[in-house]
Amino acid sequence: MLCEGKSDAEAIKAAAEVLGFKFRGTLAITDCGGVSGVREVAEYVAVLAHVSRKLKVISVVIDADECSLAERAYSIISSLKARGVDVEGFSEIHEGVFKGNLPAASLVVCVLGLMELPFRRHCLEDHFVKVLLIDGKLRESDLEKFESSKEALKGVPLREVVREASSDANKIGLERIAAFLENLASIM
Repeated sequence: MLCEGKSDAEAIKAAAEVLGFKFRGTLAITDCGGVSGVREVAEYVAVLAHVSRKLKVISVVIDADECSLAERAYSIISSLKARGVDVEGFSEIHEGVFKGNLPAASLVVCVLGLMELPFRRHCLEDHFVKVLLIDGKLRESDLEKFESSKEALKGVPLREVVREASSDANKIGLERIAAFLENLASIM
C-alpha cells in the first residue's frame, strides 16, 4: 500500500486496527513522501509486479487536496500511463475507491477527503474529523478557521481519536477507508 506520507500510513494502520481488518496475505504499507513520490513508487512497483508472481495488488492512498475524488484518482492513472504502464478497466467501485488492472496485478486507489466538510483542502484527516463530529467532540463551527483538517488536527494523535471514539462514529466516519480495506482483503 502506497501512502502519501508517514501520518497517512499510520492513520490507515489505526483505522484498520479499530475496524478489525485482518489480511490473509502480507500487506506492506509504505510512506512515499508526497504525491510525486506516490506516482514514482507506483511506477516502480507496477514494473516489479511483472517479475513477482506473488504481488496481487498495488494500492494507493492519496488525498483529494483541491481536486475532486475522480480527478485525483485519474491523475495517478495518467501518471502511470505517461510512464508506459498499462492500466485497464479503471473505474469507481465505491465513492472515492477506484479499481483497475495492471498487466500483472490489480490496482486499487483510495482518494481521501470529505467534500462536505468546510475545508479548502481535503485529506485523510477529514475522516477523523468526521468521527469527532459524530461523537460530539468537535462542532462544525470549530472548523471554519482552518484551511484543512490536517491543520485542525495538528498534534492530535489519530490513533487515539479512533480508539476513544464510539464504534458507530468509526463506522460512519471511516466508511470509505473500510470500503477500501474490504476491497483489498477480497483480493489478497
